Amino acid sequence: MRLFSFGNIRCVFAGYYFPKRFESRFCDDRLAFVQKIYDFKNGKDGCTEYLSQAFWLLSTDEDVTAIFMPCSTSDRYYRRFSGITSFFGIL
Repeated sequence: MRLFSFGNIRCVFAGYYFPKRFESRFCDDRLAFVQKIYDFKNGKDGCTEYLSQAFWLLSTDEDVTAIFMPCSTSDRYYRRFSGITSFFGIL
């Protein structure tokens, strides 16, 4: 993970995501990260360890806005994000 700024906005870069069709080109480390993303997208992993690391890197006592890529259906939103609601203290 890497901390960077976009203007006055502090951001965290976690890693590159690639579609499955490129999977054969990945090294083991990249494949493990991308598999975590696949698991998150399928609702199998909340990726809370990545969120924790990202917020720790930001190390701010100000408000933070987390932005996620949009899903194509409401079912996918529920499947992907229901696993991280407890991390954010939602529900």
